[in-house]
Amino acid sequence: MNVLVVGFGSQGRRDAANAKALGASVSVFDTGLTEAQIRSVFSSARLVNDDVIREETDLQTTRFDAVIDATPAKNRATFIERWSGRAAMFLEKPLGVDATAFAAQTKPSLVRVGYNLRFHPGYRYVLESLPRLGV
Repeated sequence: MNVLVVGFGSQGRRDAANAKALGASVSVFDTGLTEAQIRSVFSSARLVNDDVIREETDLQTTRFDAVIDATPAKNRATFIERWSGRAAMFLEKPLGVDATAFAAQTKPSLVRVGYNLRFHPGYRYVLESLPRLGV
């Protein structure tokens, strides 16, 4: 399986490592990082044999079975437009687009949205504080 991870921040790195652990060939695209920065993280995450895509035109010519969007929500509409109907999509939280518009622009594809904040420090703090507050 050929997986593309768009965005290589903390969530993108986790997604890439998880895809690799499942046996996928992983490619990464992130316009905010240099290839050397991405390869440095690849090395520490044992993703050395995988690919860094630097040019947007390469995204159009490479076939991916699945794409993971780990970029800020403001990029969702562009991501969905680009990949709808071309590959299964996994969108990291939050969706960031109107649900009706999302449904209208999504061609038949497998689409999943991840939204799990149970380990987020702020969320953990609130949960741990509730008993002290009598809630």
